[in-house]
Amino acid sequence: ATFELNTWLSGNHDTTRTSMSLLLYNLGKYPEVQQKVFDEMKTLLGDSDREITEQDVNQLSYLDLVIKESLRVFSPVTMVARKLQSEKRVGDFVFPKDSEIMICLNLMMKNPKYFDDPLTFNPDRFLNLETMPLAYSAFSIGARKCIGGKFATTMLKIVVVKVLTRFTIKLP
Repeated sequence: ATFELNTWLSGNHDTTRTSMSLLLYNLGKYPEVQQKVFDEMKTLLGDSDREITEQDVNQLSYLDLVIKESLRVFSPVTMVARKLQSEKRVGDFVFPKDSEIMICLNLMMKNPKYFDDPLTFNPDRFLNLETMPLAYSAFSIGARKCIGGKFATTMLKIVVVKVLTRFTIKLP
């Protein structure tokens, strides 16, 4: 159990650090998005200096969209490997059972079949989705899904609130 906890903490730290850097970059690059995040924070927290709570984090719905879009555009995990449990056919090609396959998450999350104008940063794309397309897999999907996804998203939200409470992010 200790090994698994250490693996989870170290893996989560590395990808969350990368995600945070790219999220802050996107907030600096898109000042109108940064302003909407700031306005959402101010509506929720006002001018108080109180610590952000779990309930607050769950109410930052626009920030959640911004995080999803940032992870879609700049996935910190670009590929995942899977071993097929059974034979799979994709078009005319057959992958035998026990084949090791690589799934490129970066390409999948930029596929115009699933995302309109996929190279454009647009957090609002997640507003009207009844269900998240399987192509969105920032934390992977299925049985091998990242167990730290919720934890990472919460950390990202808390850091963004702390940063935007004190600073405006601008790119050089």
